[in-house]
Amino acid sequence: MSGNVFRDEGCATADGTVNVNFDKLEGGAWTYWRARAVFPAQGDYSTSESNYHDFEIKPVPAPVPTETFLTLDSYQNGAPGTVSVSGHVFVAGGTTPATGTVNVNFDKLEGGAWTYKNTASRTLVNGYYEVLNWAVGVGQWRVRAVFPAQGNYASSASNYHEFSIQPVATNAFITINQVLPGQPGHVSVSGHVLRANGTPAMGTVNVNFDKVESGSWTYKDTASRTLVNGYYEVLNWAVGVGQWRVRAVFPAQGDYSGSESDYHEFVVNAR
Repeated sequence: MSGNVFRDEGCATADGTVNVNFDKLEGGAWTYWRARAVFPAQGDYSTSESNYHDFEIKPVPAPVPTETFLTLDSYQNGAPGTVSVSGHVFVAGGTTPATGTVNVNFDKLEGGAWTYKNTASRTLVNGYYEVLNWAVGVGQWRVRAVFPAQGNYASSASNYHEFSIQPVATNAFITINQVLPGQPGHVSVSGHVLRANGTPAMGTVNVNFDKVESGSWTYKDTASRTLVNGYYEVLNWAVGVGQWRVRAVFPAQGDYSGSESDYHEFVVNAR
């Protein structure tokens, strides 16, 4: 509130101190107040006072309690894996939809403890929300929906729901394309590493060469290659005279499980 104190003769303002007094209605509705300004006699000025002005102060209403629900609809292993959830936020005790924003929080089990990773925020539509195909890595996860206090609503949270994302199964293949005799001889191989569904994997494959020495297979060396659309090749790899075998080993990496091809044997002769 604000106001002015004027001299009687017109719009000239007075100088001095004004008191704004507040009265409360007691013995009736406690929420009602009135205020007026009182200019006490001071200096060359006589006293004056304003009219009373009534107003009401109402208590802040208690927030409306809510209930938040979440359903774990589906999840899929992959690189990365995905998860889909949906749910509702209702006014507590019924199915009246709440309005506002809900946060779907994802935690991952790391080092034996749950670690917060990320959040998908969604605006409620008639109290409903969904998060579709949210990317998650390999591991043990839990998810819950949190409806923060907003507007006239109190906060609430769903129960946790746990799920596990497994590594993507792979299959490694190798073909011997050419063997050339000599000292050294040379061998060329190629192949693919595919996901179980036949789509190409990504990462690094190791092509391992073993040689028969003293009647047993002995590891000799490895050619590492980066997959290009799941494909790799090793051209003119130097090998000595003798009996050899080769296979491709795709070690577990990223969201992929490991796999290895069959062995393929070949002989390198002197010219």
